[in-house]
Amino acid sequence: AREVLLHPLELRVQAHERRVRDLPREVCVLQALSLVTSLLYVLTNSSIIRKLHLILLIFSAST
Repeated sequence: AREVLLHPLELRVQAHERRVRDLPREVCVLQALSLVTSLLYVLTNSSIIRKLHLILLIFSAST
């Protein structure tokens, strides 16, 4: 099941790298943290990590 999850994740990373080139530094940091927390959530399935990821998404959307 993990292989199935990693393929769309790789596509997300590539799309993320394309977007990063045009963004200010703070937004890049927030999006990188968001990506890391989403990876941690996939690997650990932790509700705390999930909440952290959602908070980071909200912050990065508001900037």
